[in-house]
Amino acid sequence: MNADTKDLNILPRQAGLDLPLGWLEQGMAVVNQEGIILSANHALANWLGLREEELRGHSLRLVLCQLFPEWEAPLREWEERKAPFDQFLLCLKSTHPSHWIIWKSARHEQTCFVHLSSTLPPLNELAEGAWDEQLRSEESRRQMFIRMARAEARLYQLMHHWPGIIFSQRADFSFSFVSPQIEVMTGVPLAEWGVQATRFWQVIHEADVEELRQQIRHAASSRQPVTTTFRLRHQQSGRVFYVLEHRQPVLTDQGMVLGYEGVWMDITRQTIAENRLTTVSWKEALSVLMMGLAHDFSNLMAGIHSLTETLGVQLEENHHPCREYVKLIQNSTRQATHLVQRIMRLQHGKIGERSYEDLNALMADLQDLLAKVVSRRITVKSRWAEGQLPLYVDPVEFRQVVVNLALNAAEAMPQGGTLTLETSRHATMPTQRVMVGTIPQGPCVCLSVGDTGCGIKPSVLPLIFDPFFSTKSANKGSGLGLYNARLFVERHHGAISVESVEGAGATFCLWLPEADFTEAERQKAQIAPLRLLVVGDLPAQAQAAAELLRQNGYSVVTAASAEQAREMLTSIVARFAGVFLICGQESSWVGELLNWMRANRPHQRTILQVAGRNLDEMDTAFLNRADLVITEDLRAASVLQRLQRLLNPVTEGRV
Repeated sequence: MNADTKDLNILPRQAGLDLPLGWLEQGMAVVNQEGIILSANHALANWLGLREEELRGHSLRLVLCQLFPEWEAPLREWEERKAPFDQFLLCLKSTHPSHWIIWKSARHEQTCFVHLSSTLPPLNELAEGAWDEQLRSEESRRQMFIRMARAEARLYQLMHHWPGIIFSQRADFSFSFVSPQIEVMTGVPLAEWGVQATRFWQVIHEADVEELRQQIRHAASSRQPVTTTFRLRHQQSGRVFYVLEHRQPVLTDQGMVLGYEGVWMDITRQTIAENRLTTVSWKEALSVLMMGLAHDFSNLMAGIHSLTETLGVQLEENHHPCREYVKLIQNSTRQATHLVQRIMRLQHGKIGERSYEDLNALMADLQDLLAKVVSRRITVKSRWAEGQLPLYVDPVEFRQVVVNLALNAAEAMPQGGTLTLETSRHATMPTQRVMVGTIPQGPCVCLSVGDTGCGIKPSVLPLIFDPFFSTKSANKGSGLGLYNARLFVERHHGAISVESVEGAGATFCLWLPEADFTEAERQKAQIAPLRLLVVGDLPAQAQAAAELLRQNGYSVVTAASAEQAREMLTSIVARFAGVFLICGQESSWVGELLNWMRANRPHQRTILQVAGRNLDEMDTAFLNRADLVITEDLRAASVLQRLQRLLNPVTEGRV
């Protein structure tokens, strides 16, 4: 019989009446394709005020809609959708309080199983005034408890595992709520954040305080959220973090600030990458500009020098009184040409190529350049040790480090002072109070760069070689200059130290091992015997990597697949110092090969080069399977240095 014409007078209540409904638990019905009830359980029938057999043969939609007309539209949509699985909320607003039902259905062949249960309203509907009415039944209280337990569990997971900080801040800048991660980032115990209003401003980097205050004032006056970046200083270690903050003001209708809601994200690594990319990009552009300008300037000087030579000869023959002035012009143009040549040599050099150099000769050449670039109010003095001081260094990188140290010293003397450059030789390195790097074994040479400026506070001396540490404002320094100097001395098995008296100046010393002219042979001997297996899912990149390794003394064997690589690795003929894998995507066979090597070749070094992918997008567990992960944007010299450190570990004392 058609459901639309079947007699429905068996229903005990008339449509539209206010129904004193109870809490429905596990109401179930089975309907056919036309929606006719085949069976219903006691819970559903009792909730509707009927017996189970009285519901059979009726349309489930019509039965419910006769009692609850407001359900007509959602139930018609459900019938038309005929989705295999469906779930939605139904609300009875005619009752007091409003009654909510969760509808779940599942279709199987010719039948459909329907499940109805009472539920608490959505969070935005659960008004405070109706809570006592909504929670009268035991089941509703149980459901509320479950909902709150789930919310608390999710909040706990978010607070302890999300790489950021969630906070609720009062108007006086104390915290009514904050994630426990704030203790890791600031070094301040969690308990202090809720009671000490001044703690917030104590951890903000002193150069960023005023700008952050302006941002917060703007948020309060505009009633709009603000997003800003500032630095935090760890109160125990002094380490600097870069933080991205999103802050939402909480205001009354009259505009009074009640507090702030917000989040912090640690973007230190991202900022390091951005600074390096910006620096590299600018250096490339500046290099092109300087080379063009220097070339044109050199041509102009050459023309002036030729004219003065011709004029000088004529004036010399006539014994003209101006001939001395012409000679002065000649000397000046000659010096200008030499200065341009020094600048061009700095730009032409390539980082990563080491050679034997005399420290005194390097510094004598740099002294003239520094005297030209620093302020005229600064006097440049030098004291060179007697004889030659041989070094095996990258001369281009050495010059960059020295120039950076000298410019830092000049900035510390804005009113003028003395910049002192000094070289010396030591049988053993003397004890230094603040030093990072490796103590050179045996004789060492030292370059000191001293100034008579403002000096450095004793509390921050141990931190100045950390990345991003800077006492300047965020837009006046990257904080990478001294960190790069640290990397330079570590790559050259040396150290850098600092001594300072606040208000009297500072002296930085580069300590490098004295060359005995066997370094190049030792380096070649370390690399030549090593054999690497190169394999990957990008043939062109694999061939390029193999060629780079061969050009730098490695013995290279290539494999076209994981199976071929496994055969070579298990061969008793070939012995490999490491396996160099090229990965364009997270290839399953690359991961399988890494797993196989972890299980069967645990002592075999693995190097993973990621091409065309951002490391942040890749699975950390996948990357952690390799001993060394490199990216395609790394310079060849950096790749070779990392390979050497991995394949030729040297046990040295670190300070």
